[in-house]
Amino acid sequence: MIPETDDLRGKVSRLRELGAKVSARLAQSDDLEDFAEHFVYPLLATDERANITWCNSTWCEAFGYSKDEAIGMNLVALVDEHDRCSACEFFEPGVTPKHPRALHFIHKNGRGGTYLTAINSRVSDGRVVGLRCILICKELLNGAAEKLLRAGDHGAS
Repeated sequence: MIPETDDLRGKVSRLRELGAKVSARLAQSDDLEDFAEHFVYPLLATDERANITWCNSTWCEAFGYSKDEAIGMNLVALVDEHDRCSACEFFEPGVTPKHPRALHFIHKNGRGGTYLTAINSRVSDGRVVGLRCILICKELLNGAAEKLLRAGDHGAS
């Protein structure tokens, strides 16, 4: 886990701003599925045990898995072993962390990347049934995210 610093607080603030803009765009979109499928950041949904139940094409491109390969994979298993304990705590069923967390994920080809990971619990009939996740590559937070925000809220490619 990356220690909290002023730089990290700024990145979290930018992620929250981006999340608010994405939520507003989703509320206005006529075709939410198409918007989510082609969103510029990796998006995914899991069940209560962090097994992937849906992912967008951006996630597949970033991580190197087809949708068929990804469905059923455990998200925690994709986290680098040095971040695994932190990831288990972060993805704990029934608990939604208040702040995003930087986690190092390993891609299919063995290379990896650090992503600022934000999750939101999916609740049905009062119980947590899974998570919705957005993963933003650490490098994007160093400048590209701001460019996307200034470009006019265009999330779809």
